[in-house]
Amino acid sequence: MRLAGSCSSPSLLAPRPLAPPRTALAKPAQRRYVGCHAAVDLAKFGNKSYLDKAAQRFKIGLEQGLEEDFLIAIELGATSLDQLSEAQLEYVDKIKAKLLERASEIQAEEAERRQREAAYFEAGKKAYERGQYENSVSFLEKAVEQCGRTSVSGGEAMMWLALAYQVCSSWVRRLIPFCVP
Repeated sequence: MRLAGSCSSPSLLAPRPLAPPRTALAKPAQRRYVGCHAAVDLAKFGNKSYLDKAAQRFKIGLEQGLEEDFLIAIELGATSLDQLSEAQLEYVDKIKAKLLERASEIQAEEAERRQREAAYFEAGKKAYERGQYENSVSFLEKAVEQCGRTSVSGGEAMMWLALAYQVCSSWVRRLIPFCVP
């Protein structure tokens, strides 16, 4: 008598051999580079985007009273200079100098940008007060572009810009892009 769903094939009922452990399936021996990852750690400072972010973090850390050596160690993935490799330790002073230099450059760029914002804003206000509304619009648009719409100075520039648009004949068409987030 045969039961429903039972299998009469002996091969299906026989125990299966266990799969060998994963280590037994390892690939043939390959050359492995064993050494310091300092070259990889130090190469990232050649990337301008990374350098800018690292310089910002370094500047903020110094402003908060953290030690330079601690900040350098953090940038290199350690919590202290004692944990760095010899190759990394050779470059600590160079990295520190590079971060300080880039932080001062960023600060100068920000000051220059703020001056440009103020100059555009003032030129736009003066042009508006003189009745030169088209010139006012162009200066104030540049001021908003420089400041950003969400900043306080950008909001003030947008208010003056709305006034200038209102006086101009094409104010509705030009105001719409600034109203949409």
